[in-house]
Amino acid sequence: MSKTLNNQTVEWKALPWRKLEVRVFKLQKRIFKAKERGDVKAVRKLQKTLFEGNSFGFRPGRSAHDAVDAIFKNVSLKAKYVLDADISQCFDRIDHKALLNKLNTFPTLRKQIKAWLKSGVMDKGVFSDTKEGTPQGGVISPLLANIALHGFEEFITSFYTITKGIVSTTGRKSTRRVKPALVRYADDFVILHESEEFITLLRQKADEWLKDMGLELKPSKTRNATPLRGSTS
Repeated sequence: MSKTLNNQTVEWKALPWRKLEVRVFKLQKRIFKAKERGDVKAVRKLQKTLFEGNSFGFRPGRSAHDAVDAIFKNVSLKAKYVLDADISQCFDRIDHKALLNKLNTFPTLRKQIKAWLKSGVMDKGVFSDTKEGTPQGGVISPLLANIALHGFEEFITSFYTITKGIVSTTGRKSTRRVKPALVRYADDFVILHESEEFITLLRQKADEWLKDMGLELKPSKTRNATPLRGSTS
């Protein structure tokens, strides 16, 4: 399987992985340092270069506190309606085929990951098949979960409200577009927007996107909250 790099078609195995790893690590350090010194503009610019901007779980230099801070910044100037959501049994139900297709990696690594996913688990001496999901506590389960949910933020923020209604990015132009914000930590996330009606629509859209990965929202832990407003006091 090949990929395009600098307008050239190359094999995955031919890519300079060590150099790419070093480059990614340097970008991560630059983001962390920019965050420490409060350079929000630099953080956003670097994040666009590297990972989804509002994914905070299982990532170096990020924590639950960063997720809380991102939520606060979204509501500090104007109250927002909130969809407080939880993905039902996320680690246990990720669709293996969909995950492997999303990885889109070279055959040898794909085969290795597939074997690991299908290897089963032992719990108190009892063996169980693993036909779906990634074992919680597995060494690469957090990474695979983030890969499975990669693109979710981009999908949700592709929708926006306009003065005359609700359309997607392919709709007619408007002088006023208000996009939602999504902040995710592992399999928990919130969606924030000024319109309660729009939040309800995005709940439906989120469920539709998750189904492609074999996932769904957990009704008992997913709710539309009242407008949230941060306080500077």
